[in-house]
Amino acid sequence: MLTALAKFGRVASFCDERGSYLQEFPTRPLDPGLIARNSALLVDRVRELKHSQGLDILIGQMWGNTMSAGALRKIQALGVATVNIAMDDRLPWNWRPYRGNWIGARGLCPGLDLTLTSSHECCERYWCHGYPSVYWPFGSDPELFVPAAKREPVVCFIGGNYGVRRSLVRHLTRSGIPLAIYGPGWPNGPVGAVRMAELFGSSLIVLGVGTVGHRRDLCTLKLRDFDATMAGALYITSRNEDLYPLFAENAEIVFYDNFREAAEKIRYYLDRPEEAMAIGNAAAARARREHTWERRLDFAFDLLRVRIPGSDFVVRWRPAETQTLHPY
Repeated sequence: MLTALAKFGRVASFCDERGSYLQEFPTRPLDPGLIARNSALLVDRVRELKHSQGLDILIGQMWGNTMSAGALRKIQALGVATVNIAMDDRLPWNWRPYRGNWIGARGLCPGLDLTLTSSHECCERYWCHGYPSVYWPFGSDPELFVPAAKREPVVCFIGGNYGVRRSLVRHLTRSGIPLAIYGPGWPNGPVGAVRMAELFGSSLIVLGVGTVGHRRDLCTLKLRDFDATMAGALYITSRNEDLYPLFAENAEIVFYDNFREAAEKIRYYLDRPEEAMAIGNAAAARARREHTWERRLDFAFDLLRVRIPGSDFVVRWRPAETQTLHPY
């Protein structure tokens, strides 16, 4: 996404001079000290950028247990628009106060100009609370996720080892399916973006798991949904209605409803690589037309009424007009 952002203007990351990310992540539901530290660092960084280089928009992926709405209001007071990308909004605890505090993305809304949520029905929740929001599926980078000239007959999965994923991988392994697995908690460990793009681009099949957290009955959009398809792999993932309007079933994407069906469909396409590659190529063409980060950001900036003469962003948010922006 940073690569796409750079096409709209100068980009500065929330990092120190050594490139280390400054935001701390919580190890318990609510840590007021951590929130205060993150908030102070972010406000200082924004002030520094505002005075040294100029700053127009702050875009983050922040939750109420990592940052404070008060810090975002201070940033707005500097003339900087604030936008939050809300992932996993379907998790129930993101919509319940914890010890009087909203710990999900909802908790930051008083300091935001716009919330971009990857769960379309959650737009209505934000609007019911009085906060502007729009459905914003993820995207991918067509310059990074490029199909390779040759594909290996393996099934690649990249993601953390938790929840239903562990059981699914165990089932597929016992079924004799060749797996290449990477990510935190797996023996191969995590990989960076460049290596991930190489793996997705060279694997015949990429396995998706669309469930949220440790839930087995709840799915949401994943970055992998767009990176794997952009790379031209056959993407076989959990049945997720969010993906229905984004990719055509069995023509651009393949769904499974349970472990047994996942194994059966993977075996079928491993035995028919030409069919697998045809679906992967169709998915890549769709992703390049419709699902790039550049398109997503252009849409978000248009909603903010952004004008860009040079590097000067002028943001005019008119709630009365945005009532016509339906999340579907």
